[in-house]
Amino acid sequence: MDGATAQPPTLAQRLTTFRVIRGAMLGCSILYAIVGTIAAPQFAKTPILTPDAQPTVLGTLAVLAVVVAGVSVWLRGRLVPADTVTSAVTATDALVRVQTAYLVCWALDEAVGIFGLVGTLLTGDVRVVYAFVAVTLVLIGAVHRPPAGLLEQVQQRARIQGR
Repeated sequence: MDGATAQPPTLAQRLTTFRVIRGAMLGCSILYAIVGTIAAPQFAKTPILTPDAQPTVLGTLAVLAVVVAGVSVWLRGRLVPADTVTSAVTATDALVRVQTAYLVCWALDEAVGIFGLVGTLLTGDVRVVYAFVAVTLVLIGAVHRPPAGLLEQVQQRARIQGR
């Protein structure tokens, strides 16, 4: 099938893709913990950072993680206002707005896990990646979980519009 005859994805396909992306991002965060677990023993033998530098660098990574997490929470409130579904022209437009907002938030949330992996690789301490990945999983899994009602509103709007 060439691009000229390809049909745009249906709303159901878009919703499925949205859920798959969220699952993949959660899975990647778990992979950071696995990589940290495997790599930490080697880096613990000869840490990249001296013991004196570790608190400063880990503190900096923690502050970055808090700022990034805060920005992601703030952005979600700005990008997905309460009237997102009703103010959109079509159900597909509403879903695109919701998807875009959540993808940006999830990417920021995932950065927290990456900060943890970097901390583990610099210090050889696996607890760092575990802590940061735990925060990432809470952010993506709970804080930035799209409310079921929001996706149901999009689906209801699509039924009303006959799509």
